[in-house]
This record gives sequence, structure tokens and C-alpha cells, in this order.
Amino acid sequence: MKWVRRGMAAAALAVLGLSLVTLLLLGRCCAPSADDFGYGAPVHFALEAGLGLPGILDAIWENLRYTYQNWQGTFASILLFSIQPGAFAWNAYPLTVLIMLAAIILPVFLTLGSLYTESRTWTVLLGSIISLLSVQYLPSPAEGIFWWNGAAHYLAFWFLGVSMILCQLHLERWKCRGVLFGLRLVLACAGSFFVGGGNYSTALVFVLVSAVFTVLALLRRVPRHIAAANFLLTLSAATGLTVSMAAPGNAVRQAGLEQLPPFTAILRSFQQAGQDIAAMTDETVLAGLLLTIPLFLLSVRGSGYRFRLPLLVLGGSFCAFAALYTPPLYAMGVSAVPRMENLFWLAYVFLVFGNGFYLAGWLSCRLSAEHSGKGRRVLGTLAGVGGAALLVALCCQLEGSNAYLAYQDLHSPELSAYLQERESRLALSEDHTTPPPRFAAISDYPVCFPVNQLLTWTSDVLVDGVPADLPCYHTCGGEVTYVGLERALSFFHSGKPLDSSDFSATFRIGGEFCVPLRELCNWLGYTVTYDVTIDTISIVTTA
Repeated sequence: MKWVRRGMAAAALAVLGLSLVTLLLLGRCCAPSADDFGYGAPVHFALEAGLGLPGILDAIWENLRYTYQNWQGTFASILLFSIQPGAFAWNAYPLTVLIMLAAIILPVFLTLGSLYTESRTWTVLLGSIISLLSVQYLPSPAEGIFWWNGAAHYLAFWFLGVSMILCQLHLERWKCRGVLFGLRLVLACAGSFFVGGGNYSTALVFVLVSAVFTVLALLRRVPRHIAAANFLLTLSAATGLTVSMAAPGNAVRQAGLEQLPPFTAILRSFQQAGQDIAAMTDETVLAGLLLTIPLFLLSVRGSGYRFRLPLLVLGGSFCAFAALYTPPLYAMGVSAVPRMENLFWLAYVFLVFGNGFYLAGWLSCRLSAEHSGKGRRVLGTLAGVGGAALLVALCCQLEGSNAYLAYQDLHSPELSAYLQERESRLALSEDHTTPPPRFAAISDYPVCFPVNQLLTWTSDVLVDGVPADLPCYHTCGGEVTYVGLERALSFFHSGKPLDSSDFSATFRIGGEFCVPLRELCNWLGYTVTYDVTIDTISIVTTA
């Protein structure tokens, strides 16, 4: 039996690994786009200016400070946006794919590994199956695997949130006291604070779940230092969320969005959560449950788990899942955009498989059948049927899997054309001798890549129709183009005594004070137009 189990685990892990091959191969072709440039600009140009580590840290702080004041308060997300791999080296950007796949897979294995099972083989077996579904049916690979800015805001904090919840859940297992316990607690509190400063959906749910653990710790009358540690973790997360919500920039961003009243948003959250659960539960998920539930029961036999509160776990987990929808509904009046749907999918997988395991465990404890030889044979048979059903379901839905989409992209003419056009634009961005229009619109995109025309660190700039070596930095803090004040005034030979205090906002890039380009042009008597399809800015002398 042990060798059979090990063989199944090895096979499941191999299938998971093979399913990632096309994603990793396609990942070699991905590159920064859209907001990657805006949020990565301070670090990128600090490196380009040779400012070293102090300059990089200063650039990150400037990004945090400016964005907090002018666009959004999620300071932890902005920190991750600032250090996107492409900001350090263009060819480092494919690391995005490795990092985001890890952010999807690791929470599954960490959660299963935290349970008491007969051996780690069960963790590998169950984790491989659930991870396969998590990765292959992620709703938007373009915004969840191949684009740093879209994925880091949600998937990275999903990983961090699950990790910190497991940390709090296992406080009593910490085999240390005194100073060492205090140091570990400080690190855990820092992690909780960081999660509170990420996307609002994850932050809200983390605070709520952490608060529940704190209450349960008090009710169970755990040792005082454990109860205090639970409280401090909850307080840290709540503080991070409060700091994020208090940002002046949130009001700037909200000005163009339609909000729902809080109570309406909460009610809609439950409605949308129920609808999405029904929509996402298909034959593949059901087959996965039929396979993994018997395996789970076999893995925990003799563990002592009693699964006493199935209704409370089911209701509480659904409320937590619904709470993910509340922030976007309240802030934007809509439940999701593609990158949010990725977060909801991963939470759904945890909800369905977690509750499936718990309810099956509760039932098995009532029947006490899994401990007998007959019970184990029945579970083995069910697992075999589930495995066959899952294999059939995966084959039937192969064309909808992300591995297949990546395979199609790798062999598509769209990828070749896209790469050629992108490289051409990068080369032209360094060569100002080509007459305008120098950039051409991207003709098509691979299915797995985000669709966006911003593909270079600075736009092509034309002044009265002539290419100009005037660096205008992409969106920093929300669709505002910035230009270095000193170099711009030198370029335009303006005699006007302008400084940064004359503008509504300043943003420091590469050690240089930058100001909104449109405001500067208004000061100097120029008009500005933007052609996003070819990433070109035209500055024309006002007649």
C-alpha cells in the first residue's frame, strides 16, 4: 500500500510539473507592460542613474509616498509594484511567471502540510491534484501569471495571507519561549501588517479571520502569551488596513467611480459569491472532489480529528469568501475585473475542497467506517472512480486549460508578430533618427499576454512633429505623464522661473524632480495630445 501511495504521489506531481512546462516556456517571452512601467520607473531610472542601493530605497519610498497621497493607499502593493523584475533588468521579467506560479501552488501545499497526516506522501498527492486545478483553470493567465502588476496585487497577497493565517493558527506549536518567541512574533506581526496593506479584499478577509482566531483563543483559554500573540497579529493586520484606507489618494481614485452603499455592497457580496460558486462548480471540480475526499480520509485516519462543527465551518467560510467581493462592490460598484477573478478562483478552490474535506471527515467520524478494512476498500474504490472521472473531465476541457492556451500561443503567428513588433519598438525608442510616425500599433497579442500598447519605459515624443529626446515617464500614480522639470526647461529654453512648487504634484525619478507634462506645457504655451495606440506624445506650439 505504501508503494502504491508513493507511486500515485509521484505520478500526480509529475502531471503537475508537466502542466507547467508550456507556461514556463511562454513565460520566457513575457515583458513589462502598462503599469509595470509607471510603478517601476523610479527604481529603474535610479539604477540607470547609478544611484546604488540608497537611490533604490529612496525611489521605493518616493513611489510609496506619492501614490499614497495621489492615487491609492495599498502601500504594500505599491512596494511590490516598485520592485517588479523588469525594473532591474529587462530579461529578468520572466521571473514573474515563476513567482506567480509559486504564489498559486505553495499555499495549497503549506495548508495541507500543516495538517496531521500519516505521511508527507499524502500532502504531495493531494497538493498536486488541487494545485493542478488551481493553475490550469485560473480565469485570467494574462493578468495572473504573465503580468507582474496585475498578479502581484492579488496572487502575491493571497500567498502571504494564507501563510500568515497558518502562522496564527499554529502559534501553539511554536517550540520556543522568551526572546526567541518575541522575535518570531515581531516578524509575524510585520507580515500581518504587510497583508493589511495589500489589496482590500485579501486584507479585509485576513483581518476578519484573524479576529476569529483571537476570539477562539480566548474562549479556549490558551496560555496568556498565545492569546496575546493572537491579539497582536489581529491588531497588526487591522492597523495595516486602517493605514491603507486612510490614504488621501483613495479619494482621488474614487472620484471617477460609482460606489455602492456599504449595506448594499455587503448584501450583493453574498449574492455574487453564491452565483460564482454555482458557476465555477463544474464536472472537473466535482471529479476532483470525488478523487481527493477519499484520499483525504485515508490520510487522516487515526489523527484524532473529530470535525465537530461542520455547519459553523461551512457558514463561516462562506462568509469569508463573500467578504472578498465587498471591497470592489463598495468601491467600484462591480464585483470583479479579470485579475480579481483570479483571487476569487483561488479562494473558491480552498472553500470547496476545504469544506469537502471537513464535511467528509465529520461524516466519517459519525460512521467510523474508514478504520475498517472494508471502509478503506470503499474509499480506495471511490478514489479510483474519481481519478478516472477527473482524467476524463480534464481531457474534455483540455482546450480551456492554461497549459493548452500557452501551447497555442507558443505555436501561433500572433506571438511571432508580437515579439517582432515589440522588439522593433524597443529599438526605435533608442533611435531618434527615424522620421515619425516611428511606432506602429501592435497588430495582435498572444492570448495569455495582457493587451496594452505601453511597451517601453518612455513614450515616443514629438515636438512640432520632430522626434525629441525628451523623456516623458509613463503613468505614475494613475494615468499622469511626467517629465523632468530641469531638463524640460532646458529643452524648451524657457526663461520662466518655474520650480516644483508651481505644480499640483511632483514625482522624483532618477533623482530628478518631475512634474505633470500637461501642466508644464500649459505654462510654456504648448498643447499636448496622446495617441495611446502607438504610445506617442505630440507637443505642439500653441498658435
